[in-house]
Amino acid sequence: MIRPLFIAVLFATCAVLVSCQKQDPPKKEDVAVSILQVRKDAVPRKIGVTGEIAARTQTDLSFRLAGRLTERSADIGDHIVKGQLLAKLEPEEQRVARVSAQADLDLAKSQLVQATRNLERQRILFSNASTPRSVLEKAEEAARVSQSNVDRAEVGVTTAEEQLSHTQLHAKSDGTITAVGAEIGQLVQPAQAVFTVAEDDGRDVRLQVSERLLLQADFKEGAPVEVGLLADPEVKTRGTVREIAPSVDPSTGTVAIKISLQDVPPRMSLGATVIVAADARSSGPAKATLPAQALTIDQGNPAVWVVDRQTRQVSLRQVKVDRYLNDSVILDSGIEDGDAVVVAGVQLLHPNQKVAWQ
Repeated sequence: MIRPLFIAVLFATCAVLVSCQKQDPPKKEDVAVSILQVRKDAVPRKIGVTGEIAARTQTDLSFRLAGRLTERSADIGDHIVKGQLLAKLEPEEQRVARVSAQADLDLAKSQLVQATRNLERQRILFSNASTPRSVLEKAEEAARVSQSNVDRAEVGVTTAEEQLSHTQLHAKSDGTITAVGAEIGQLVQPAQAVFTVAEDDGRDVRLQVSERLLLQADFKEGAPVEVGLLADPEVKTRGTVREIAPSVDPSTGTVAIKISLQDVPPRMSLGATVIVAADARSSGPAKATLPAQALTIDQGNPAVWVVDRQTRQVSLRQVKVDRYLNDSVILDSGIEDGDAVVVAGVQLLHPNQKVAWQ
C-alpha cells in the first residue's frame, strides 16, 4: 500500500518541476517616458536672450562734509525731481561758523568806513597844506588794508554759507531712487553714498551673454534688436546695441552687453526681465530643435535616446549640436525627420530598454 502512494507523490513533484521550468522569465517593467517626433525646420533667424531693464545713467548722491543725518525725505522707489531736498545734516557747527564770519565782515566794514573818512579828511588837509604827505600816505595805506579785510571777510561769509548749504542734499536730476545708504541719526562721511538714483535720461537692457552664444547671435554695436517683456511678450519695443564689453568676465564666463531702448513701455519698469531677440549670424538647411533636457552624453559626445516604435526599445544615438539656446538645442546631424526622441525620463534609460509613452 505504501509503494503506490510514494509513486503518486513522485509523479506529482515532477509535474510541478516541469511546470516551473516551462514558465517565461519575468519581464522588466517598461519605463514611462515622453517622446517627441522630430520635425526639421529652418534654423530660426532670431536668438533670444534674457536681460534686465536698468537705468542708462545711475548716480550716487552724497554730502560734501561729515555730519549726523537728521532728516531724510525720500526712500527707495520714490521719483524725485531736480533741486528737490532729500536729506539734511545737523547744521549747528556750520551756523556758528556763518554767524562768526558775518561778525568778522561787519567789523571789517565798520573799520573801512572809519578809514575812508579819515582818508577823505587827510586829503582835504593835505590840499590846504595843513598836513604832510606822510600822514596822507598812512591814511591811504590804512584804507587799502581795511578794504582788503572786507574782501577777505566777504570770502569767509561766502565759504561759511557754502558749508552751511552742504548740510542739505538736493537732487541733481530727475530720477528714481534705487538704493538708500544712510538712516536718520547715522554719522555719514564725505562722499558716502546716501542715495543711488536712476536718472530719467533713458533706459537700457543689460545682458550677460556666454561667449559661445555671442558667436551665434549677431550682437554688434549699432545692431537693432527686438525686446519683449518676459511676463507678457505682447509688451515689446525695439532697441540698439550700445555697448559690448571688450573682454569676458572671468568669474561668470560671460560678456556684458548694454542695449539702449527707444520707446519704453510703462510696464518695462526698472528691474523688469525682458527677452532680447537678436538676429542669428547665419541660417542653413532645415535642422531639428529639441528641448535641452533631451540631450545626454555618450562617450563624451552629445547624444539622444531614439525609440523604435515597433519594438518599443531605445537606442543611444550620437548627435552634432549646431547651437545651444536658453532652453533648447538645435541639432546639425544625427537624427532624421520622423525619429521619435525621448525628451523626458532620459536618466532612467539604458540600451534596449523598453519604454511606454502616451
